[in-house]
Amino acid sequence: MTSTTPADLLSAEEAGREPDAGLDLDEPPEPTTADNPRTAVLWAQRGVFVFPCTPDKKRPMLEPGHNAPGEPWPGADPAKGGFHQARNAVDTVRAWWAVWPDAVPAAVVLPGTVVLDFDDDEVDGYPQHGSARLALGRARPDLGKLVDDLVGPVRKPDGTTNMQSAGGTAHIWTPGGEHVVFRLPDGEPDVRMGNTNAAKRNMPAGDIRRWCDVKGGGTGYIFCPGAVRTPAADCPFNRYELRGGDFTDPAVIPPALLRALRNVETPAPEPRRNPRRTGRAAGPGKPEEYYRARAVEETETRHSALMWYASSLAGRGVPEHEALRHLHDLAADIGLPDKRRDSEIRGVWTWAVRTIPGKD
Repeated sequence: MTSTTPADLLSAEEAGREPDAGLDLDEPPEPTTADNPRTAVLWAQRGVFVFPCTPDKKRPMLEPGHNAPGEPWPGADPAKGGFHQARNAVDTVRAWWAVWPDAVPAAVVLPGTVVLDFDDDEVDGYPQHGSARLALGRARPDLGKLVDDLVGPVRKPDGTTNMQSAGGTAHIWTPGGEHVVFRLPDGEPDVRMGNTNAAKRNMPAGDIRRWCDVKGGGTGYIFCPGAVRTPAADCPFNRYELRGGDFTDPAVIPPALLRALRNVETPAPEPRRNPRRTGRAAGPGKPEEYYRARAVEETETRHSALMWYASSLAGRGVPEHEALRHLHDLAADIGLPDKRRDSEIRGVWTWAVRTIPGKD
């Protein structure tokens, strides 16, 4: 199925060109953040609640109490900032992008909607498209087939990447993975997980959250199809591309897939308590090589291995300076690129410390 771009959906007049005029299909123009104002307006015109994010860090730009003109989305908390301030009033959206023309347009995951956010693994700093969905299919063939039937398999029979979507529901290629969007059956309660950081946490075997973040209705956001971010040093791909389906009217989630989400709709397992805080022994000492090996065995991606190991270090009460050194050792073992090593290690350590139950 041919992908749909913002310019395809806009009128020829609004896109600023005659249909198909001056296009070189062999060498399409490089997407830039200059496309973002048009993309934001497009989706607002179609009823999508959008808001601006920074083009580099992808962080929401609207502060609490912004209270822009236009109706808020159902369930929004006007006292909060970020996606709670999203609007689909076209004049408001135009005004935001007049002030922040490079901002990345994001869309609220509305009540009644579920998004599976697959974060692919990397090799030499480049995301390997479909690796997270392939891992899901190996571990849970039943769930992998449900997703593949709707959006198409990751690989063709000859092993090459499948560039076509089956179009069974909204399917978005992201700079580092895929978004698969569903709606819930009428009257079905929302899936309340927020952003579960699935592949970044030590989930039990068979838990779908090991391979994809699950964003339930009213608890988060994704970037709009057609949005362009500033390329990161470790990832030159910068566009969110609708590969198939209707972003404003996704398919109903298959019952078996919904059951799999309901079965894990509980807080993710927490790391063990810090023995220095609880007074409980951490158990017989084991060499760090043991824990580093466990981190790789228990997880699917390099980033999730770092998250697992950081949780282990924090849970065992390892001092920060030693923990960071051990995390650097693991990063070297698993081949994390040098250019992103320091920032990623600092990030996972901060996350791990904050998730220790009972932390002051």
